[in-house]
Amino acid sequence: MNTDKSKLNKWKSLIEQWRQSGQTQSEFCQKRDLKAHQLSYWIRRLDQASDQSTSVHAEKQNGFVQANIIPEANKATGLVVRLPSGVEIIGMTQSDLPLLHVLMEELV
Repeated sequence: MNTDKSKLNKWKSLIEQWRQSGQTQSEFCQKRDLKAHQLSYWIRRLDQASDQSTSVHAEKQNGFVQANIIPEANKATGLVVRLPSGVEIIGMTQSDLPLLHVLMEELV
C-alpha cells in the first residue's frame, strides 16, 4: 500500500511538471524517458478523481472552468488548450475564436 501511495505521488508530481512545462505530452515524456500512454493514463485517472470534488461540481454548475496560465508557453504557437482528458488543441489564433467557442460548448 505504501508503494501505491508513492507511485501516486510520483505521477502527481510528474503531471504538475508537465502542466507547467508548456510541452506536449510526447515532448515531456521523451525528455524524461517516460511512456506517453502512462502519462495519459495517470492524467485521466487523477482528473477523474478530482472531478468528484465539490469545486469541480460547482464549476460545471455555473458554466465556468478553471484556466491555468503557463508563463513558459511558446507564444509563437498561439493558444494551447489542454482538456482534462489530455487532449491538446495547439495553435489557435484570434481568428479561430469562434471555432474554439463552438468546440468548447460541445465538450462542456
